[in-house]
Order: sequence, then structure tokens, then C-alpha cells
Amino acid sequence: MRYVAFALVALLAAALIFINATCEAGISGKAYVDEAVPAILRSWDASELLTRATDELRQEMARGEFDASFRRTSRALGPMSEYKGSTGSVKLEFNVPQGRGATGFFAAEATFVRGSAKIEVVTVDRGAGWQIAGFRVQPH
Repeated sequence: MRYVAFALVALLAAALIFINATCEAGISGKAYVDEAVPAILRSWDASELLTRATDELRQEMARGEFDASFRRTSRALGPMSEYKGSTGSVKLEFNVPQGRGATGFFAAEATFVRGSAKIEVVTVDRGAGWQIAGFRVQPH
């Protein structure tokens, strides 16, 4: 019976640690997005995105498809006039050899000189800080 009680206490402690880690990751992920999106879209600076991008996103950006879409959207919307913040969630990943990682899925709203848009951002933290793995601006 003591072993069952000990196992339940250990399980509860692990759950609390996981919940705390998830909350911390969500807070830091949101703060990262809320700092990065205005820096990128204030003047539609692709280099701001490039410095925050994962290697995979950099490779995608190097192919030129992303750049054309980014320029087209920037011309359509113009400079950002108001950033309304992000909402989203973070999924923690535990992998024994690599340790803890996290993936964040965020959506933000912003107003531009010629319209408004929804911004979708996928972030990852593989232990060295947050990076942007996906970035999409959808005018509406």
C-alpha cells in the first residue's frame, strides 16, 4: 500500500512539474511572438524574420517563393499601424536523448495602412531559445 501511495505522489509531482513547464513555455513563447511579429512587420523586414528563423525556414526562404509572397503582401497592406497581440498554445516534447523541446502555435491580429491581417506563427524551442519555424500573413 505504501508503494501505491508513493507512486501516486510521484505521479502527482510529475504532473505538477509538467503543468508548470507548459505554463512557463506558453508565457515565454507568447512573449517571443509578441516581440518578433512587430519587429518583422513594422517595416516588412525579411531580414528580421531571417535572424529568428529555424534552419528549415531559412532554406524555404532561400528558394525565393517566400520572398515573393512576403513582398506581394507587404505592398498590398502597407506598413503596420497597430499590433493587437497573439494568442496560442505550446506543446512540450520530451525526448530522452535530446531533452525537452517545445512547439508553439500562435495567431495574432494587426492593422496596416491598407487593411488588416491575421498572422500565424509556428515557433520551436529546441533548447537554445525560441525560433520561428513558420510565418504566414493572411490579409482579411
